[in-house]
Amino acid sequence: MTVLGWVIVFVVAIVIFLGISFYKDRMLNKILKAIQTRKFKEAFEIIDSSACKYFFPAFNREYMRLNAYYMMGDVKEIKNQLELMLHMRISKKQRANVAIKAFYFYVDEENRVKAKEMLEDIKGLISDVMYEQMRLIYEIVLLGKTNYVDLMEEQIKTEKDGFNRGMYHYFLAIQYGHLDEKKKRIEHLHKAKNDMKGTPYEIKINQMLKEK
Repeated sequence: MTVLGWVIVFVVAIVIFLGISFYKDRMLNKILKAIQTRKFKEAFEIIDSSACKYFFPAFNREYMRLNAYYMMGDVKEIKNQLELMLHMRISKKQRANVAIKAFYFYVDEENRVKAKEMLEDIKGLISDVMYEQMRLIYEIVLLGKTNYVDLMEEQIKTEKDGFNRGMYHYFLAIQYGHLDEKKKRIEHLHKAKNDMKGTPYEIKINQMLKEK
């Protein structure tokens, strides 16, 4: 083959590669947009299409489906999807990703058994610091422990306004609730709401304030 021939083959290969890459990115954007605009039927049709199965590994497709179920608020389908993904042949990093998502889901569901199962499952897959944070959440929310109050009250003084400080207020509110100190519970809930405005926690905090 002449030099010109090799150049033509090389150029054609680049064009094909760029075309495939463009098509793949376009498909991903269509799925994400459909989920964000709550057009779930459209999103699922694309995820289940032959083209999507060709371009995206099973884990990626099922993870997008899981996110759609979260957006839908479909508890039954979220549970089924989490179980399906946890039994897939996936990497340790992917398993950690799913297990973390499952842990927080079961904490919100106040399912102590499943949350504990995820906590044990994830040990060794994430950093010790992150694991201790999750264990703390499990103990405060599901075991009703209150021995972190003094530590958090001190820590919150060094935090700037924002989501992280809001989380401290949130978990302090839960602990004061366990201690039946209603005034402090409400005080920290309002502060948490202010720091976590526009997040899913704002909705949950509003529900908790109605329970006062």
